[in-house]
Amino acid sequence: MAGVKLICGLLVATTLLGCCNGGPDGLLRGYVAELSALKFDYFVFSQEWPGTYCESKASCCQRLKEPVKFSIHGVWPEFNDGSWPECCDGPAFNMTKVEDLADDLQKYWPTLYCSPPRQCNGKVTGNFWQHEWEKHGTCAYPTIIDEAAFFKIGLLLNQKYDLLEMLSEAGIVPHSKTRYKATSMEAAIRKHTGFKPKIVCQAKQIKEIYVCFDKTFKPRHCGSSVSSRAQKLGELGKSGCSGYVLLPPLKVSGDVEDM
Repeated sequence: MAGVKLICGLLVATTLLGCCNGGPDGLLRGYVAELSALKFDYFVFSQEWPGTYCESKASCCQRLKEPVKFSIHGVWPEFNDGSWPECCDGPAFNMTKVEDLADDLQKYWPTLYCSPPRQCNGKVTGNFWQHEWEKHGTCAYPTIIDEAAFFKIGLLLNQKYDLLEMLSEAGIVPHSKTRYKATSMEAAIRKHTGFKPKIVCQAKQIKEIYVCFDKTFKPRHCGSSVSSRAQKLGELGKSGCSGYVLLPPLKVSGDVEDM
């Protein structure tokens, strides 16, 4: 958990509860401000699988830093009815506020798309982190204290909820031919979190996995309402995630077969 120690060492905030002595859970509590300010119901923490994303010619133009694991897509405020707030009032993205996290963001929260994302002002410009903060992070502000806290929370959740490790413990590993039951993948994650995740597929391949949290970042079930997010984003496709699905390995130059 070297990354957690690094983040803890960087943090200077009087609102922090527990910091290094409290571990990741203490850190997460420290980044959350007054709960009365929340205008949503829960958080969706989305992690995406590079092996599926990078099969597209429009993705992964920048070589990913190894080791390959589920990377962060976002920390998203969500309503119980399946809708979500976006592009809320809040500070504009400022890269200087997360410069000390740049290496970790590049490694664990990289952009998997080649083209710039569409920002809240409608322009296709800037970077992925700007998109995530201004579209989603501002809707958690000021509950999540600031931009730096937003990205630190995502990094901490990615370390605490290592999906590839959870799946590997159940014998589910990336492979170009072996298919696994989607329900078995769900059970492997639920064994660690205690709650039901949401698995998102594209053409019967794992694309993203959502783990859901209440307003204090305690795990909770991802209800059926989360499916509407995936459907609206066009991520489920016709096949969804029923039956057997692939967790394809990330293909890099020179690869011949799965290890």
